[in-house]
This record gives sequence, C-alpha cells and structure tokens, in this order.
Amino acid sequence: MKDEEKRCLLENLAKNMIYDAEIAPDLGIVKKTFTLCNILDLEIGTNTPKGGDTGHGGRTLFKLVDAGGTDWYIKIVDSIGEHYFESPKEITIVLGGDSEAKTFAEALLFAGKYLKLQTNGGKILSRKKVFE
Repeated sequence: MKDEEKRCLLENLAKNMIYDAEIAPDLGIVKKTFTLCNILDLEIGTNTPKGGDTGHGGRTLFKLVDAGGTDWYIKIVDSIGEHYFESPKEITIVLGGDSEAKTFAEALLFAGKYLKLQTNGGKILSRKKVFE
C-alpha cells in the first residue's frame, strides 16, 4: 500500500472515530466555557468503563474550541511525519478504551494542578506536591 493510500485510510478511520464519539448519546458530554482575555469552550465526556480496550466500545471525548482570542499552536506527529497548525478553531481528541480514559484523566489532573500552581504568581510552595 502506498503512503498516500495509507494516510487516507488512517484519516478516514480517525474521522469516523471522532464523528461517532461526537454524536454518541452515552458519553454524557458536558460543556463549560472558560473566559479571561481569551475564551475557551470545553466539551468532555466518556462512557467508560466498558470492560477493556477500544474493542469493548469505551470512548472518551475531549474537545477544546477557540471561542475568541486564543493564541495556540499545535504539533501532531504521526507515521507520516510532523504536522503543525497555527490557531486552529478546535482540537478534538478521542480515546478508545478504559485504560486510556484513566491515564488521560490522570494526565489532565496533573497538568491542571501544575499549571494552576505555576500561573498563581509562579509561587509553587512545593514541587513535590505537584509531582506526587
């Protein structure tokens, strides 16, 4: 199979997975808007646990939408190479499986805790607390 054919197949698979997750009624998607000098809309939902890997039907959706003034840049690395995006309108990640939902949740909690502490005037009382 040629690289271009492989890329098209993988792109279609990803589009289908994201579309299916966005319309899935059982993900319990919630939405929240965060506003400062920019505006970010968040959509998050999951139907896990489903008892295993992606084949068991577990899906987790994480979507960020620039609703105004967000300055962000995205880098994605896949089997074809590196892809860069400047100021995309939205970013959507769909994970398949129970383990993926749990590790993603842990990564988001860690990142949120770190950023909250770091952006609070740069006063991290104890890095150990962040990295526990």
